[in-house]
Amino acid sequence: MATIEQTGGIFPEAIGKAVASVLASEEFGKSPRMFKFLRYVVVKSVAGNSDEFGEYNIALAVFDRDESFDPATNTIVRVEARRLRRMLAAYYAGPGRLDPVVIEIPKGGYRP
Repeated sequence: MATIEQTGGIFPEAIGKAVASVLASEEFGKSPRMFKFLRYVVVKSVAGNSDEFGEYNIALAVFDRDESFDPATNTIVRVEARRLRRMLAAYYAGPGRLDPVVIEIPKGGYRP
């Protein structure tokens, strides 16, 4: 299996198929927030928008926080990133175990 470490090594079509498979799963279908989070980070990664992976930008774009959002006092992005990582791991341990491309979001960041 290929792991998306850098989008330059995997064709965008393969990334698109990988994301579509994950997002079509039952777990992600039940969680619009995780759907939006995963889609956001993958789209930004493929587009090369590295400056948009900070907690502040994710909070505004994904979690509908206003400009007064302070990542130092509000942990929503970190908490939801942990949840997203668990959901991805469960997907690849179950229905996605044969998928040719695996999407991971390493701890300590939000870039897939």
